[in-house]
Amino acid sequence: MYSRVFNSSTAANFGNIFSAPLVLNSDANSILSNFNSATARILDQIAPFRLRKVQNKNLPWMTDSIRNSKRICRRAERKWKASKSSVDLETLKNHMNNFNRQMKKARSDYFSQLINTNRNNPRVLFKVINQLSEAPHTSNLPTSPVICEQFANHFINKISNIRSQISITKSLSPPFLPTPPARPTVIFEDFQAISPNTLSEIVYKMKPCHCSLDIMPVRFFKEIYGSVSSHILFLMNTSLSTGTVPDDFKAAMIQPLLKKPSLDPSCFEHYRPISNLPFLAKILEKLVAEQVISFLNKNKLFETLQSGFKANHSTETALLRVMNDLLMAADSGKISILVLLDLSAAFDTVDHSILLQRLKSWVGFSGTVFNWFYSYLSDRFFNVFIGNSCSSKVKMTCGVPQGSVLGPLLFSIYMLPLGEIIRQHNLNFHFYADDTQLYLSFKPGDLGLLNNLNSCIADIKTWMAQNFLQLNMGKTDVIFFGSVE
Repeated sequence: MYSRVFNSSTAANFGNIFSAPLVLNSDANSILSNFNSATARILDQIAPFRLRKVQNKNLPWMTDSIRNSKRICRRAERKWKASKSSVDLETLKNHMNNFNRQMKKARSDYFSQLINTNRNNPRVLFKVINQLSEAPHTSNLPTSPVICEQFANHFINKISNIRSQISITKSLSPPFLPTPPARPTVIFEDFQAISPNTLSEIVYKMKPCHCSLDIMPVRFFKEIYGSVSSHILFLMNTSLSTGTVPDDFKAAMIQPLLKKPSLDPSCFEHYRPISNLPFLAKILEKLVAEQVISFLNKNKLFETLQSGFKANHSTETALLRVMNDLLMAADSGKISILVLLDLSAAFDTVDHSILLQRLKSWVGFSGTVFNWFYSYLSDRFFNVFIGNSCSSKVKMTCGVPQGSVLGPLLFSIYMLPLGEIIRQHNLNFHFYADDTQLYLSFKPGDLGLLNNLNSCIADIKTWMAQNFLQLNMGKTDVIFFGSVE
């Protein structure tokens, strides 16, 4: 494959050469275009594309001792193949057994240390557990443009079909929509200008996840950031002050990800679309997200019973809340019914016009802030890529990108009215991302409260249809809790 070759002196050479004038009256698109052009010219000079062989990376628990054992095994194997003697075969087996014992112990020690070091970090722990308990999510799909086009058509047709079904349900549903609350007394109208220190802190904290849309590898960008920081700061502040998002930041490279390793990899229905976005786009989203979250927290506009996409909240807090309520009810001699609601492709069916209205009427976005989000949602497109193959561009008319910084935050805002609907029926509930847990506790024989549950579910279904969200009845479960005498 062709790639740029970076060495220890590349960053220094880039810093010595880079010089791109800042045009103060430029728009965000022009600033980004000029930066990318200047960067590409320099990289073509100091790190041109070359044909390289892809080498397998060593496992993280490989040590010099294990590598030496591996070399000994290879020598013993060559000796046995030449002699075919039983003695050499036995020697080879002994060396192989020793090598396997070392590998097993090193792997065990590596993961033990990883778990102990991150005992208070649920995100890392879940990642380690998945890595140890599940097979890799690989599908061995052929890397051809035809397959990429088929995936792109599948993702688009899937959302189109879901929205068509929702439109039918919507036309048959009774008119019901909760009245939006009074417009917030505090309006979020303008973003604050970003300081150099704030931008630097975010850049260096961001994970070095590379996207094929990036002009350079993220690790290299962090190395030369000091040389280009003024240009990046100017770009970000121009976007925030003018309420516009550069067109290149609205592009996404979608990688089909197999939902579970046990599923048939030849069936397109078993894949979810994960968006890979340019690194600079994620920086901009992070800057916006921090200011939006600060505004929502300050004015208490978040749903208090939502544990997804919030600081200091997780699956653990959601589980503790629901289980505590159910156990307390059981101790009081009550029976509880827990209904677990699931949505089909929830992020992908979000309606942009409804979301924009939600930003105005529920959280008070106005002026430049509202214009920025309007620009962010407008004219988005994606390509599907598998290996080195890529599909043609596909326009996104709805949905928020999975894998983006702002996608989860926007989805939480989109779902804000649902909590008010459930509260009208006096039911307990808890949200985690797009999963909804409804639960009701009552004394044995007091079945009249079940009417509240049935009425609430009917209103939820109606509201979701009116907001282009589809309940997945195949994944909706009902569980009964209570003590048995």
